[in-house]
Amino acid sequence: MLQNIKTQVQQPLELFGRITIGTTGAVSSYSGIEVSSVTKNSHAGDYTITLKNIYYKLLSFKAIIQSRAANSEVFQVEIDPASSSGVDADLLAKVINIQLYDAAKADVNAASGSVIIWNATVRNSAIAAGE
Repeated sequence: MLQNIKTQVQQPLELFGRITIGTTGAVSSYSGIEVSSVTKNSHAGDYTITLKNIYYKLLSFKAIIQSRAANSEVFQVEIDPASSSGVDADLLAKVINIQLYDAAKADVNAASGSVIIWNATVRNSAIAAGE
């Protein structure tokens, strides 16, 4: 069920998904609202979420990693900050990149059986009012 978001930002939209990790950090399955695909890139712990539609700004991103590994992973979101008029270049290309790393800040693949549950708030309008 969609809920109204109270904000001055034009047309905010909540996206969310679930990524299940298989062997060697590969994506074994994914699901989500507005998600076209999720791929594991060649670099350790580097994943790309490809969206079905163009959005204009990443307003927030949250994720939890359910892992059986003793050394739980943490993540960061990598969004190209290059923008014109408050528009994120990566979201125009329909992608959100996340990088997993361990406590020592070394890039690391998610352990087999891990599940990444994520939620993103994006701006669905080219109008940058309220930012």
